[in-house]
Amino acid sequence: MTETLYVGGATRYDQMFARVTEAFIPALLHAARIAEGQRILDVATGTGAVARAAKDSVGPAGEVVAGDISSTMLDAARRNENNAGIKFEQFDGHKLPYPDAHFDRVICQLGLAFFNDPLRGLTEFRRVLKREGRAAVIVNSLPERSLFTRICTVIARYVPERAEQLNRYASIRTPERLSKLLIESCRSRPEGPCETQCGFPSPMPAATSHSSSKWKFWLAQGADWVDRLYQGKENPMTDTARSPIPMFEQRRIEATILKHVYDTLKRSHGTEVAQKTIAEAVRASSIEQAKEFAAKVGGKTSIQTFVDRQALWKLGGAMEMEVKEQTETSYVFDVTRCRYAEMYRDMGLAEIGHLLSCQRDATFCEGYDQRMRLRRTQTIMQGANHCDFHYTLVEDPKSPNRNELTGAQPGDG
Repeated sequence: MTETLYVGGATRYDQMFARVTEAFIPALLHAARIAEGQRILDVATGTGAVARAAKDSVGPAGEVVAGDISSTMLDAARRNENNAGIKFEQFDGHKLPYPDAHFDRVICQLGLAFFNDPLRGLTEFRRVLKREGRAAVIVNSLPERSLFTRICTVIARYVPERAEQLNRYASIRTPERLSKLLIESCRSRPEGPCETQCGFPSPMPAATSHSSSKWKFWLAQGADWVDRLYQGKENPMTDTARSPIPMFEQRRIEATILKHVYDTLKRSHGTEVAQKTIAEAVRASSIEQAKEFAAKVGGKTSIQTFVDRQALWKLGGAMEMEVKEQTETSYVFDVTRCRYAEMYRDMGLAEIGHLLSCQRDATFCEGYDQRMRLRRTQTIMQGANHCDFHYTLVEDPKSPNRNELTGAQPGDG
């Protein structure tokens, strides 16, 4: 592990990522089968959120040891409230300072990708586990599935000197890569076979080395799970359903992360690079989301299916609108109140509110239905008293007709 990736980040880490990464914690603890009285090791604990949750689960009779290579992160973890009873230690995950068969469970949330040698880290996880032990790890996902991974990919393109560090966020991103690492880590120890399982929302057979396992490793792609959490699908790690996170709250979480990315890039590389990075990441995110929505109706998209999906954006009064016209080929309405625009202004993001919100309207068309076009002449984000939307379906998806927009940078739509 490389400490330079972490130093200086602890002061803003909770602000930027806590709302997103905390969503993974119940799934991680469930996968690890955390129970009262166990001895737990949390590797790459960061600011200690997972360790605190694990301590609540093991109770006073249990023990939680949490470590990180970054002293800065550990200092922040120790300052956080409700850390009573957690033992924080600085260590390198490649060489854990504990005897063999010492812990009941080893957990690691979004840290394995930062190991210089993930296989060595997993081998160490197994070494310190008791014979009936279990390790659970969550890693990031593919760029098309994870907004944060997508942002890192875009930043790496515009800021090549940071590419190597940023690409580490998604260095373990496929089921095949995860399965191979797990199986090899089991084979590298002389004690005997272990069972390995990779959990994913999409259908995928478990990767199992032997059925008579005494050690269990469980990994899940975190970003994929958050997509399911956003959509209210069953949690593949707990087999339980959750209410979908409203679109407004999704945008707020994303904006919290993007704000710090934008501010940092603006200071270091200027406004142009910062805005191009945000625009490209959000554009790609919008298209991917639209493709998923189109898939939900079997690709049989229409004006009506688009209208039906619009309810997600209005949930909780996030958007107030007046419909002017709806036919099989046209949908015209005005947005008279946009809480998204209000939120971005309140967050100090008015400068890029058009990138975070307005540009999504046209790019969503690209992913949802190639026949769909949008014409808009004004937006609340620009300062108008309403946004005017006119969606149409053209006969030829290759038609040269372009989306005509205001409220977004030229070329965004």
